Amino acid sequence: MARRTSAFTLVELIVAVGVLAVVLVYVFGTMVTSQKKATALGDTVDAQQAARQIADLIERDLRHTGMMVSDATAMCAVDNTSDPDRFYLTDWEVVVPGTDLRPTLGATVTGAVDAPPSGSHFTVDSLVLENGTPDPAFDIDADGTPDSDFATTGFIIIADANNPSRGTVCGAITDVQLPDQIRFDIDAGGLDALAVGGEAPRIVAVPALRYQVDGSQRLFRNTHPLANNVEDMQLAWFLDVNENNTVDLGEYRGDGVSADYAAQGSDASLLREVRLNVVIRTEDGDPESNNGNPIATENRVVGATNDGFRRRVYSSVVRIRNIGRRAEL
Repeated sequence: MARRTSAFTLVELIVAVGVLAVVLVYVFGTMVTSQKKATALGDTVDAQQAARQIADLIERDLRHTGMMVSDATAMCAVDNTSDPDRFYLTDWEVVVPGTDLRPTLGATVTGAVDAPPSGSHFTVDSLVLENGTPDPAFDIDADGTPDSDFATTGFIIIADANNPSRGTVCGAITDVQLPDQIRFDIDAGGLDALAVGGEAPRIVAVPALRYQVDGSQRLFRNTHPLANNVEDMQLAWFLDVNENNTVDLGEYRGDGVSADYAAQGSDASLLREVRLNVVIRTEDGDPESNNGNPIATENRVVGATNDGFRRRVYSSVVRIRNIGRRAEL
């Protein structure tokens, strides 16, 4: 008598394989979904941290703008409603504490009653010019030591120190000729006509820091890239026109309610605080979402795109420390 053996039939094998396939599809599908969600969450956390770090640096520079230079040169900016804002601050890093003791350092534009025209050389006094130094500082004693920060890779703000209500002019330095000539291209601003009864003009120039976001969503401080995926950077400026240290109607420029900010005709000596908004977009889109839209802050106008990218906004209000509180030394 033959011994009976147990075995799966073909039908049973097909059913088992089919069940296993369904289970594997479900398991791998869950793993892929979980991985995508983890990636999206990680990108979101990275964006939030990047926004905070960027804002910390900008806030530091905002708090220092105007340090040891004329209040008139504290701010110059381009207030965009369809692109990121672009702004200039005085370069506080060139001041050496304990050495530069005058409260209004800077170079006087010799013989000027208005802003120098873009692309032409103008002459300054009080400073020795050079093409760069590891430890730049204002030359307050005019001893011939090349220690200023007007360089061909730098930026500049120009204003009328005696009549700050005329506004500011800013741009990129394109040429420095020793001992006392600068050429620059105007990026923003201008000086209003001298008002009747105004003081004799004293046009001053100071080295500047520039923040801008390029077309590839890269944020730059001067010529140095700081971060990628910066979708927007918007500012609003509190100009205390009646000098009562209170925000009154119309005194916040560029907020989408009052007038937009314009460098020409804006008195930088009345700047008391700046509201900063940085919008960071994740590196990758979220495949589980089709609701991602650009975020509008201040006077920025954006449209709906539903592109699936997540975004984070960092907003802060920065008090300007060095403007309106000047003590003569």
